[in-house]
Amino acid sequence: MLAHGSSIAGEPQIIRGPGLSIEEHRIAGLFVAAAWPHTLEAYIETADRATGLRIAPRPGDVVATDDLVAMTIAFGRWLVEVADGGLGETLRTAVAPATGTVTDLSHARTAFRITGTQACEVARKLAPVDFDRPRHGPGHVIQTGSHHSVDLTLYRRAADDFVVYVERSYGWAFWHTLAAESVEFGAVFV
Repeated sequence: MLAHGSSIAGEPQIIRGPGLSIEEHRIAGLFVAAAWPHTLEAYIETADRATGLRIAPRPGDVVATDDLVAMTIAFGRWLVEVADGGLGETLRTAVAPATGTVTDLSHARTAFRITGTQACEVARKLAPVDFDRPRHGPGHVIQTGSHHSVDLTLYRRAADDFVVYVERSYGWAFWHTLAAESVEFGAVFV
């Protein structure tokens, strides 16, 4: 598998301010897994055997271990981040085409991690999401669009810890959007 290059190569690698840290979240492997509507249960059973955990069927739910994060982004669709690309390949070979698909997005997406006491305030500026709702709280994922009409996937790891996935072609511009949205919190490139 090819090494994953940074979408912000040549740029400062950290944005930091009081109560805020933003940096690129390196992805070892990222896959979108999708079941056909009539094969959902069979797909989940196959994925569970391949990954060793019970993936969540309800949109917004996340199941995470040290090696894998399975984020339910829609009914029968998951964004799966793996710490080892081999686990993603195991999932891909386990799923029969008659059951669904597993597509490698590792080179098509980039991610940024936003942490600190101001992380939620920065996330609010990126997308029209009410983070006070329980379904948008820690341990959940939201697939939405930014205020700039770009698709975002926001995984809220904890109250003050987000990972934002965007298309790689938008990575550089999004990095600068993060910097601009962080200025009011005293954040600067480090």
